[in-house]
Amino acid sequence: MRYITAIIVILLSVSTCFAQVNEEAQFLFAKKAFTDGFYGLAQENLEYFLNKYTGTNHIYEAHLLLGRCFYYQNNLKKSSYEFNIVLSSLATPDLQDGALYWIGEIYYRSGDFKKALESYQKIIEGYPASRYLSYAVYSKACAYYRLGFMEDAAAAFNDVALRYPFERIAIESQFKVGECAYILGEYEKAQASLKNFIERYPLSEKVAQSHYLIGDINFTQGRYADSINSLKRGISISPKARWSILAFFRMAQCYSKIKDYDESIKIFEICFKESNNPFIASNSLLGLIRNYVEKGMVREALNACDEVIAKFPKTEAAAEGYYMKAKILNDENRLKEAEEVSLRGIDKFSSPSKTGKLHYELGRTFIKE
Repeated sequence: MRYITAIIVILLSVSTCFAQVNEEAQFLFAKKAFTDGFYGLAQENLEYFLNKYTGTNHIYEAHLLLGRCFYYQNNLKKSSYEFNIVLSSLATPDLQDGALYWIGEIYYRSGDFKKALESYQKIIEGYPASRYLSYAVYSKACAYYRLGFMEDAAAAFNDVALRYPFERIAIESQFKVGECAYILGEYEKAQASLKNFIERYPLSEKVAQSHYLIGDINFTQGRYADSINSLKRGISISPKARWSILAFFRMAQCYSKIKDYDESIKIFEICFKESNNPFIASNSLLGLIRNYVEKGMVREALNACDEVIAKFPKTEAAAEGYYMKAKILNDENRLKEAEEVSLRGIDKFSSPSKTGKLHYELGRTFIKE
């Protein structure tokens, strides 16, 4: 009898041991699928694992991973549900920071930046040793940026760059410090920060955009030759960047300022033809008009005035087109035409900000007549 009991105990132990080994193997397989980026496969295995091993020691870790699977598959509702399971469990203090961070990321992706800030701040204040701490500080800075709180964003990005200099987020943060200063109009500070960024991280994908921002700063400060050099560097590195058309537009303005009208005309034509942005396209036409006038190309200038009026009829650019056409006609002593153009523009636009210069040109016409 004792032998039978011993055999039963041994069999039960072996069975339990085998079950534990199998449980661990299945959980490790799900983790491996997640790590390798197979989120759908990881999700299926984690759901199976949680259904089969309801008393597992990995229950909350599995819920956390499952939440991340849903997050990466853009199912934010289910993702939030899984993270809240972890967050509501007082038995898992070592997983709370992770759940908080990912809930913050859900708020961030959903556009609720204030709620996202609250989650990141809870990690910063309550979990100083968290492996998510650096990301929480960085994400906090990004939330400030998206809310338009540039001073707070700059301070937070600078904190990341100083505290975590060897992490990837330090590179992005160093760039953002300069970008925030640029947005705030602190141009000297922005330029110094961006130049420092270029020197420290010459291989970063943000180097091209840094050159563009420095070029734009140089333009606002009247350093047109320096601006052209910086803009060219940025475009040469990333010719297809979304800001490249802005760089070309600024470059055309710079050439006009230094009286290289032919080069300016060439680049404004590129901007007008290739830009999908109505502001860039319409203002490129205005730039062409100014250059044509400087070169004495009256017919080309008047044609460009008609084009901006026809293609962008309700914009500030159209009002400027009427004014520039009236001015050209006045300067050419084509007074009747100048009067007609001024009256058409005044009739079309009621805002004083748009018609003020047209009234002036109409006054010039009457004096001459």
